[in-house]
Amino acid sequence: MLYVKRYKNYGKIMSSDKTKSSYDNFYFSFYELSNNRLIELQLIETVVNSKVKSSNLYLNETSYILKSGKEINYYLGQDFFEWFNLSPPFFEIKSSTPPSTNEKDCIRRFFYKYVDKVRHKKTDILRIKS
Repeated sequence: MLYVKRYKNYGKIMSSDKTKSSYDNFYFSFYELSNNRLIELQLIETVVNSKVKSSNLYLNETSYILKSGKEINYYLGQDFFEWFNLSPPFFEIKSSTPPSTNEKDCIRRFFYKYVDKVRHKKTDILRIKS
């Protein structure tokens, strides 16, 4: 059975510019699964009139091979902005392996059970007892 072995929550990393009464908050966390894959979770909250109106989760690969042949790999605990600034635009990626449905479901369940309520707090790498 697939499960989360370790994770790191970076909390709210950035916000969009405020337009009239709305803006977006961007939260990031990374998950190491029992199959040794590292997956990035990005939560985007849309805030209107000081209330969260919607939130969406996006789960992404953390290892890429670029068309130039260069490899980019996130390691758990890496400085967030180092990772973010290395993340390539889609058109430069030669290959990557997007998270499977099973991996996404595992992380979503874990996120909503343990991380969502403390998503604002940055953490160290946390090991999960299996």
